[in-house]
Amino acid sequence: MRDRIVAGLHASTLLAHPLGKQAMFQAAHDRPSELMGLIACKSDLQRAFWLYVHHPALFEAAAEIEYLDHHGQQAQQHDLGIKRAIQRDEVSIAAFSDAIKGFYQRELGCGEVCVVNVLERARGTQLISIHAKDLATAKLEFKGSQLQRRVGSPNIHMVLEYAQATGVARTIIRGGAKYHAMLCEAFARHLLGVDADAQRIQTPRLNLTSLRLGMNIPQAIEDGFVGLQVKSVTVVSGCGRLKMEPECENDQCHHDPKQQLVTAVELLVL
Repeated sequence: MRDRIVAGLHASTLLAHPLGKQAMFQAAHDRPSELMGLIACKSDLQRAFWLYVHHPALFEAAAEIEYLDHHGQQAQQHDLGIKRAIQRDEVSIAAFSDAIKGFYQRELGCGEVCVVNVLERARGTQLISIHAKDLATAKLEFKGSQLQRRVGSPNIHMVLEYAQATGVARTIIRGGAKYHAMLCEAFARHLLGVDADAQRIQTPRLNLTSLRLGMNIPQAIEDGFVGLQVKSVTVVSGCGRLKMEPECENDQCHHDPKQQLVTAVELLVL
């Protein structure tokens, strides 16, 4: 019993932070009684453990939402060009699952089992969570007081978030562009009912490479200037809400201040 309680508390800590709190409230956004229970709790850890014990399905839904939000920087965005409601019937979901299983069996020789869940998020988006069975492993673990090697299969976790209003999907999956494209195309074909060529949306970059070429200021020479060193630059967004001021003050920047400045601004923008 102690091991089960400790395991439950350990699982609950995965949601005991601000992102986890948002995920728990999103998972219960259409469940008034569960929302009141979450509000009555005195801490995020208590909320997570309360869901884990009393509403395990909501706990798993919150964990999926938190996983996407936590790994949001790793997600790729794709414009599917389709604005349709997701088909939730068993036939469509089974076909979607079979497409993913077939891909992993061809590529990695695994994935013979695949579990798909469709979750509603706030703001009219849907979260599709997929768990595929990886190749078996043998781990040495304690079960009570006995040490034994347990044979099991790791979980291949992937998620896709779809916004019907924009036709844009976000995907998180290991394996590179080929895997992201597979997930988007299988989703469009089997859950939207249309074949689509998913176009990845590239993150826009601020191009400051022109600084490397220097600036021509004729009157500067007449005024006695023979060189110019960039020490800082301020970049303000069009709406005025974002302001960046990377500076070049250390010895490394002095060797090539323009190159260091471009790199710093690109990192901040990304």
